[in-house]
Amino acid sequence: MMRILRFVAAQGMQWNIRALAAEVGIPRSTVHRLCKVMADNKILTYDPQAEEYAWGPDMVRIARSILQETDFRETALRIMRLIVGQCNESAILALYDRLTRKVIFTEQVQCDQLIRYHIPIGDKLPMHAGASGKVILAFLPEDEIEEIIASGLTRITDHTVVDPIELRKQLAELRRTGWAISHGERTPEAVAIASPIFDSDSCVIGSLLVTIPSYRFQADMETTIHLLVKEGAEKLSHLLGHHTPHSTEESDEKSSCLNDPRQTKLLYPTV
Repeated sequence: MMRILRFVAAQGMQWNIRALAAEVGIPRSTVHRLCKVMADNKILTYDPQAEEYAWGPDMVRIARSILQETDFRETALRIMRLIVGQCNESAILALYDRLTRKVIFTEQVQCDQLIRYHIPIGDKLPMHAGASGKVILAFLPEDEIEEIIASGLTRITDHTVVDPIELRKQLAELRRTGWAISHGERTPEAVAIASPIFDSDSCVIGSLLVTIPSYRFQADMETTIHLLVKEGAEKLSHLLGHHTPHSTEESDEKSSCLNDPRQTKLLYPTV
């Protein structure tokens, strides 16, 4: 089957069973059977009038997903480097694992500060503890949120929210604002600011965040960094095909911040 797929990739056009069998050196009956199986699974598509095969819709979707994932990671890293360049704090990409219903840190760009946090790349972490997970949790379907809450809210630090009523209130507020901040909920003495990332179906798939040691965090950093991660997350969501509506209030807030060099310079033209 792999020999057939390699031939199709190299051919790049429609082709018939006779040409394919001759090229890959497999009996025509075997090629026909294998192609039929792949056509049934939408890896290939068959034109009965021309008696030719071509790539099917599922193969196109798989190829697009692989390419999109590569572009997504590269773009995420570029955005994260820009964010770090603006605020000199570490930026992290977190993704939602729907199978385990955990959040996973997948990429990190460290700042050059002497004291910074080591992030457990690849570890599966609870959704309710910290801005990175809560900002994802807030935008999941309601029944999924309730199932995660019902599975138990483990206390990780003294600041972890373990009261379901309080957590639901916080999630409602996160849905309204579109970003989250946490203080020591997963790591003591750490502040995190995060914004959600959505795919083309408007499903939340992860979050973009900045983490700061609490001793270095100042109140006036909150607006600057939340705008950095929010715009970065919107850029990544747009790459995945998500259209982000902006309210007048949000647009005015962002414009005033972008135009004020004392706060930040959001420079994303190369992304």
